[in-house]
Amino acid sequence: MENQIPEIKSLYEKFIKSEKYQLDKEKSEWEGLSIEFKNFWENKILNGSKDDLDNKEIDKIVGILDSKGKGNNPNSPSVANTMIRQSTWREMFQGIKSNDDLKLLLDSIFKEQNEIRLIKLIDDLYEKNKNIKIESLTNKNGVAINDFLFIYDPNHYISVVSLEKRKKIIESFGFKNGPDFDKDSFGEKIVASNKAILEGFKEILGDLEFTPRSISDFLYSEPIKSKWDQNTENKQHGKKKFF
Repeated sequence: MENQIPEIKSLYEKFIKSEKYQLDKEKSEWEGLSIEFKNFWENKILNGSKDDLDNKEIDKIVGILDSKGKGNNPNSPSVANTMIRQSTWREMFQGIKSNDDLKLLLDSIFKEQNEIRLIKLIDDLYEKNKNIKIESLTNKNGVAINDFLFIYDPNHYISVVSLEKRKKIIESFGFKNGPDFDKDSFGEKIVASNKAILEGFKEILGDLEFTPRSISDFLYSEPIKSKWDQNTENKQHGKKKFF
């Protein structure tokens, strides 16, 4: 990868300086959307009566989490194209709200900063959902959990939500300390893949300013996307084609 570093750094610099991408605006936007999600989580999922949650409220949050959410248009800010149905999102949030142990576990996951404890918590969630069976909450690609982690803390998590995509990125750029995607636990794959990509780009970009979101957006822009994902269309991220 070392011989690619100057090219990648140059492409990223061009990306963040393009007229269509404003880094300060992006940071402010996702800080606001994160607050909106946290308010929903605190007031509607953790607290309130079990009947105090309707599809209209859920759909507003799904619109933030999923670019294909109900009511969204191509310019709507959203985390990613999750490939999760609207009805599944609704059932997921209702299922989480109705299970006290599950929602408290998720709340602990969102707030945990220690990597070892976070891995354990995510693995506990994976095991717990084997019995609860909330659809798509802990699917093998980790889409929902990675989506939740990003929107709760966009300063520390990338918004490339699919583990399959993360694997391609790590392997294509030769990033170090990534997980063993075949053998590691669900939690290890989620936590280690996020860290490997962020640390890999920190090494590449040097003194250039970046956020986890700007890296994620950059990865889904051309021509960089073709370096790691040549066989899929550019449809897996909330905003794309910046320059």
